Amino acid sequence: MIKKTLKDVDMTLFFVICVMLLISIICITSASYPQAVKYHKNDAFFYTKRHILSMIIGLIIMFFAINLPRTFIKKWALAGFVASIFLGLLLFTPIGVNEHGQVRSILIPIINRKIQPSDLIKISSIIFFAEYLEKNRRNLDKNEVFITILVIFAFSAGIIFFKDLSTAIVIGLSLFIMYIIAGIRPHQLVIILAIGLVAVFIFIKIFSYRIDRLVGFT
Repeated sequence: MIKKTLKDVDMTLFFVICVMLLISIICITSASYPQAVKYHKNDAFFYTKRHILSMIIGLIIMFFAINLPRTFIKKWALAGFVASIFLGLLLFTPIGVNEHGQVRSILIPIINRKIQPSDLIKISSIIFFAEYLEKNRRNLDKNEVFITILVIFAFSAGIIFFKDLSTAIVIGLSLFIMYIIAGIRPHQLVIILAIGLVAVFIFIKIFSYRIDRLVGFT
């Protein structure tokens, strides 16, 4: 079963992922050790064990996803994208959880668990954008296609721009690189860069304290 699952996997990429997971265990243990001892009855590895459990669940999901037919992924790409954007909009509702001055999670009332919509948007936006670029690879110079791409950017990164800046940047850059590889036109590149500069200017005006953080760090 495992051989069948891994037969088409890029083993170099899989090895890199495994190394990164091992490094993450070391980092989590180092960073959380004192707090775990303080808040969890001297269980110094409380956060490490929770991290490892999350890793195992993630690997199981990964192996399951590897076996999904490409046609199935394409079929549900739009639905998954819309669902994740809907969850992202919930950050602006009362079920958005304010933690350390930022609202990055929502509380699901029925199961009383918190989730970060940005984690879902990362995956769904990349899958949907890849599917859209493939479908319109010969029409990237058309205005309606470019406008749709800008809308996808706006919903993917813009919706959490004011709630989770770092994740918004990661999502935006990921989609931007995909667009470049797909064959972005020069005038489209200029327009996107201009929009990005305007967004940065607005962000600095509204959240000047973040710039103070960067200046203080450097």
